[in-house]
Amino acid sequence: MKNLKKSVYLLTLVFSLYSFEKTNAQVTIGSGIEPNKGVLLEIKEHTPQNPSNDNSTAEKGLLHPRVNLTDNNNLFPMFEDDGNGGYKIGNVAYSKSEEDKEHIGLIVYNVNASSVFLQGLHIWDGKEWRKIDNSPVIQPEISSLMCKSKTMSPNEYKENQFFEGLLTVPYLGGNGGSYTGTDPVSIGNGLYMERVEGKLSLGGGQVTYRIFGTPSVSTPTTTNFNINFLGETCSNISIGSGDIVSVYVKNLTKDQEISATRPSNGDPSGATKVPFEEIEINETGSYAFSIRLYGRINVNDQYRLPFYIYLQKDGNLSKIEDSAELDLVVVKQYDANWQDYSYSVTLAGFFLEGEKVIISMHRPNITSWTLKKGDSRNSPIRTSLVYWKL
Repeated sequence: MKNLKKSVYLLTLVFSLYSFEKTNAQVTIGSGIEPNKGVLLEIKEHTPQNPSNDNSTAEKGLLHPRVNLTDNNNLFPMFEDDGNGGYKIGNVAYSKSEEDKEHIGLIVYNVNASSVFLQGLHIWDGKEWRKIDNSPVIQPEISSLMCKSKTMSPNEYKENQFFEGLLTVPYLGGNGGSYTGTDPVSIGNGLYMERVEGKLSLGGGQVTYRIFGTPSVSTPTTTNFNINFLGETCSNISIGSGDIVSVYVKNLTKDQEISATRPSNGDPSGATKVPFEEIEINETGSYAFSIRLYGRINVNDQYRLPFYIYLQKDGNLSKIEDSAELDLVVVKQYDANWQDYSYSVTLAGFFLEGEKVIISMHRPNITSWTLKKGDSRNSPIRTSLVYWKL
């Protein structure tokens, strides 16, 4: 009799859940409170106690499944390799292309730290696993703004015609923290400015502002204003002059490990060449080269790593046109020996028409740095070079 009652209870529960799911496509887990209008599934324990000051709805979190990811371009270990470029579970075969597409948005917590993966949340984008940003929870800080190196694109506008452009200002001493965007503020002449949210590089990088509005003046009349970023100020920024500088962008032709160590005599001729696309000077003069280095460093402890970078002319690698020491402070990762680091540096030199430019580097004795080409020409995770005539 007891077993019969138990069976009836289970059947009633199943039918109740089925009925609820058929009549209410939106579900709340954690309480009986109605979910918000735009969600299919909401997890909350209570409604906000004081929405204006405390909008929290729970005291507990969501624990994601923990898995060992082993292949960046396959849904392993969710499936097995069938040996023919497809998937299988047991003896049942599945189409890789179909399953890759069907699983877009799958999120897991990877516990397998390797040269390919770091620990943390990963999301499947249909082609590969992508790390969900794990920026440190720290107050973002920089050491200085390079105000004179700001760029505005485009740098001309017309009266009573809508204008939109991007202002970028380089910085030094970034600590990897994230910063928020800002609401638009007036900068005069009918134009407004808002800061685009972002994440600081470790070392040098750039902050971006969106400039927009319907100007009340035309180029070459300028608009002048100040910017403040993380305690640093650029005074009397000027835009709209119409001055145009030809800027050239070069990317890596392949990933490159900086393997050559710096000799005691400092001879640069044996340094590792950074394989940028060919840089040939088309007009005699002085040039600036802004280089963003991005790649992986293998460490198992905290170090200060001095890398050296050289600006040279092809055919005379024993001579340096300009150089810099890059001091990277790397930190030990929890159960992971690989981490991505970026650094920005600007070099300058005088070149004749037709000369070809070489960028090369030395590494410290402790470890190398594998610079990344990136998966596209405009990927945010790539090593790149921008140069222009001064």
